[in-house]
Amino acid sequence: MRNITLLSIMLFMMLLVGCSTQPNEGAQSNTEENTTTTEQTETKIDSNTEEAAEDKGKTQYPLTIDNYLTTDGFTYETHTQTFEASPEKIVANTQGMAEILVHLGLTDKIVGVAALYGETDAEITEEFNKIPVITEGYASKELVVGQDPDIIMGRAGLFQDAEWGVGTISSLNDLGIKTFVQHTSLTGGTLDSLYKDIEDIGLIFNVQDSADVYINKLKEQQAALEEKASEKPLTYAYVYNAGDGKIAPDAGGAYTFIADTLEKLNLTNALADIEGTVSVEQLVEKNPDIFLLSNYAGGPDPETTMESFYNDEALQSINAIKNKAIIVIDFNQFFGYGPNILDGAGKLADDIASNSSLK
Repeated sequence: MRNITLLSIMLFMMLLVGCSTQPNEGAQSNTEENTTTTEQTETKIDSNTEEAAEDKGKTQYPLTIDNYLTTDGFTYETHTQTFEASPEKIVANTQGMAEILVHLGLTDKIVGVAALYGETDAEITEEFNKIPVITEGYASKELVVGQDPDIIMGRAGLFQDAEWGVGTISSLNDLGIKTFVQHTSLTGGTLDSLYKDIEDIGLIFNVQDSADVYINKLKEQQAALEEKASEKPLTYAYVYNAGDGKIAPDAGGAYTFIADTLEKLNLTNALADIEGTVSVEQLVEKNPDIFLLSNYAGGPDPETTMESFYNDEALQSINAIKNKAIIVIDFNQFFGYGPNILDGAGKLADDIASNSSLK
C-alpha cells in the first residue's frame, strides 16, 4: 500500500511541475522597470521598423519581444526573442497553450501538443482534435525537437532538461528554435497576464485582430464571472489523494494565476502563507470552507476520493467537510494556464451557489 501512496503523490506532483516558477528578482533589480510581475513585460518592435508599424493590425518583422529565460528551472529573468517572420511550425508543451493558438486561428501551424490531462474547451473541440498529439503525458526534448518546430510554447516549468521537460530555453534557442513562456505560468501571473500572452502571440503570428477580438471576448466572460461572486468571503484549500484515500493538502501559494481568478469570486486560499509540505494538522487549523480536488487523466477516481475524505475522522472538524463542499475541478481548466480557467471558475461558482451551507 505504501508503494501506491508514493506513486499517487509522485504522479500528482509531476502534473504540477512548473506551477511554482517565479521571475528572478535579482535579475530584475538591474533595470528599474523590468518584470516585477509577469504582466509588465514589454513588447518591442525594432527601431528600423517603427514607421512601418503605423500600419495597424499587421506585424512588422523583425519583431523583438520580451519573454523569459531560466538557468535553474525555478527563477526567470527577462530574455528577448527576435522573429524575422511568423513561425510556421509550433509545438505546444501543454493543452492549455494549444487551446489559445486554436482560438487565434493557428491550428494549421501546430505540429504537436503534449500534456492532455483534462477537458478540452468545448467551443474548439473539433479544431483541437486536428492537432497531432506528441504524447498525452509530458513530452521530452527528443520528442518535441523531433517535430522540427520553429517555436516551442507553453508552461514555464516544462522548459527543463528532464524526462518530462522539453529542454532548456538556452539549449532550444541554440538549436535555432524560438521559445515562448506563458506569463500566466509564472508566480505573479494574473488574468491580466493571460491577456498579455494573447497580445504577444497576436504580434508574433501577425494575428493581432484575432487576438484583440479574443481578449475582448474573454474580458466580457471575466465580467460575467465576477457577477457570480460569493456574497460572503470563503476560503479554499487544494487537496489531492495521496493514496488509499488519504488526504494530501497543497499550499498552492505559487498558483497566483488561479488565485487572482478565484479572488474575483470572493475566494481566498487558506493555505497560501504556508511554505513547504502542509500537514493535516495545519489543514485542520486553517479550517477552509471548501476543498478543491483536481481531476486529471490517469488520476484517482474523484468520487471515491471524496467519499474517503468525507469519512476521514481526522477531517471532521473542517468546514469543507461539514459543508459537504469538496468540489472537483478540471486539471486543464485550472492548471493549464489558459483561458479555460474562466469556464472552470464559472462552474466552481455555480457549485458554490448550489450549496446552501456556503451561503
